[in-house]
Amino acid sequence: LFFAPHGPVPPLVQVLTQCAADMSIELLQPEHMTLRSVKLLEDSGTMKPTASLLGDDLVQRKDFPVDLVVGCQLPQVSQVVFLCLNNNSIVFDGRVVVDGAFRTSDPQIYAAGTVA
Repeated sequence: LFFAPHGPVPPLVQVLTQCAADMSIELLQPEHMTLRSVKLLEDSGTMKPTASLLGDDLVQRKDFPVDLVVGCQLPQVSQVVFLCLNNNSIVFDGRVVVDGAFRTSDPQIYAAGTVA
C-alpha cells in the first residue's frame, strides 16, 4: 500500500518515487488517504502494527497491516502524528527524541527525517 494525503503531491513523495525508480523498483501511484492512527492490534494471538486510514471520501475508514510507515509530510507534526506518538509513549519535545541509532524511547520503534 502506498498512500499520500489529499491535495498536491508532497515533495517527499516525489523524492521517494524517484529513488524507487532509480533502483528499478516499481511503486504504484499513491492512493489519496489520510493517516488517522497507527496501532498494535491482535491477529491470531500476535500483535501486528496496523495503520488506520480515511479514504477519498474522508469518511470511510480502512485498517491495513503494516511493516513500515514512511511519513512524507511537511516538517510540522500534525495532530494525528502527535497523537500516535503520545498514545504510544514516544518522547516528543518538538521532535521525536532518538538515540545515536535512531531508536525512540521504545527500542522497537525508530524515527528519522523531519520529525526526529
